[in-house]
Amino acid sequence: MFFQRILKGVPGSDDDQARLTLARVGILCRWWNRVGTLPQEEKIRRLTERNLLRHLNNYDEPDPQFNNEPFCEHTPFISATAGAVERDAFLQLNRIYPPFMTALQFATRNFTDDGYIYYGYVYTLGKKSVELEEFAEEVRELNIYTSFLPYQLEGEIAAKIVIPPVNLEKYEKYRGPEALIELAHGQKPTPMDVQFNSDFAEPDRFTNLRGMLE
Repeated sequence: MFFQRILKGVPGSDDDQARLTLARVGILCRWWNRVGTLPQEEKIRRLTERNLLRHLNNYDEPDPQFNNEPFCEHTPFISATAGAVERDAFLQLNRIYPPFMTALQFATRNFTDDGYIYYGYVYTLGKKSVELEEFAEEVRELNIYTSFLPYQLEGEIAAKIVIPPVNLEKYEKYRGPEALIELAHGQKPTPMDVQFNSDFAEPDRFTNLRGMLE
């Protein structure tokens, strides 16, 4: 088992809700956010590879299993990022895609809005474990998920149901248009606000910590 550091970009500008997410609620899947409570037997039915692939590849599309409503309204998965590597065999080089840019784009809706980047960690097993709620799926890992995934370079780590607040270290709030201007000038964007979680359980106290790609 590994403790995997991740980032999660969440659009919006409700600071009260962001602080509640960080310190008391955690990051919930869209399904839980929509219905308010999740029966255990329904979690088991939804944590399937079929639903994971729809989450990855058909997120906003109608799903016949859910009365043709968009699948995203029913997903038990939570997209986070830890970065990815693309290998170019022709040029004999590896391109690193750091997680910060992926999270920032999601948080700011491609630099058009305000949003938050949460810093935290999840648990992975180094193999598929879709039925096990406690463990995230490392779908960026080509040795585990060998079929073609069009968004593999987003470096996705798919958590399940909830990322608990104890796993969340802090959030940074960004204003999308301002972040884009800073990037255009070769600068790392400066957050407009940073909040820390006093109840964060520092993973270095435990074992097998994996960092993100830089």
